[in-house]
Amino acid sequence: MIQNTHYCVEYLKNAGPRIVGFRLRGSDKNLLAETPGEGWKTAHGEYRLYGGHRLWYAPEQPDLTGFPDNDAPLVETLPNGVELVQAVERITGLQRALRVEMEPDGREVKLTHRLENQSPTEMEIAPWAITMLPPGGTVILPQANAPLGNEFLPNRNLVLWPYAHWNDPRVIVKEDHLFVRGEDRGQLLKIGYYNPYGWAAYWHAETLFCKRFAVLPGANYPDRGCNLEVYVNSHYAELESLGPLERVQPGKCVSLAETWEAQPAGRMPEDLEEAWLAAARLCGHLSVEGEGM
Repeated sequence: MIQNTHYCVEYLKNAGPRIVGFRLRGSDKNLLAETPGEGWKTAHGEYRLYGGHRLWYAPEQPDLTGFPDNDAPLVETLPNGVELVQAVERITGLQRALRVEMEPDGREVKLTHRLENQSPTEMEIAPWAITMLPPGGTVILPQANAPLGNEFLPNRNLVLWPYAHWNDPRVIVKEDHLFVRGEDRGQLLKIGYYNPYGWAAYWHAETLFCKRFAVLPGANYPDRGCNLEVYVNSHYAELESLGPLERVQPGKCVSLAETWEAQPAGRMPEDLEEAWLAAARLCGHLSVEGEGM
């Protein structure tokens, strides 16, 4: 475990790299989902979900992207954090690493996800940071408006997976933001889109969680142009940030950085516009500068 004035972050020493706990200092409430008994079989052994946060990569290939990471990673202690380095995967030739850092009194937790190509051939991959959150909350996502003077070009997308439905009531579309209810409706849900602002929030119980990530306009993002994806089932909701697809030569690596921030916020307002403004303020959204940021 690492901790500072504001947070406690727990990681696995016997598997991973994985973060399994994220708590406000002084609280025993885990802001991440806990799924210790869940997993699935792959051609290379059982993949255990564990819960929390993991490093994935795109394009998704179930038996390779989900290569079992049940062995202990190398744990390197850093001045303000820790780095977890997985052994090279014998099938893919990839080595996954996750660095977690936070200043002693910092309000942000910085995560750096790294994929290193240790195979003899070039790979085209994108790093993919998946944060599993407890069910019952609401995802809050910023969306672009059409810029003046450029009304003839599309500037928004919404991507659905085969098991998702356009009329799913959990997805609420507003003019410049989206809501996704992280609740069980008897069917799976996954959507993705290009998020130009580089943040996403999750309001659960009385805590507001913000994930921030780098955005590269014009980059070749996977999954029909998605740099942010949301997945919901009966056990958890996922906030997933993605880097662009890159050709990675042997011995080279690709990385994705993101930051987390959380704060007590009370129950989410029934007025969705109030909830949007609260999330936008926490995450530093420019459109609410005039609202008291």
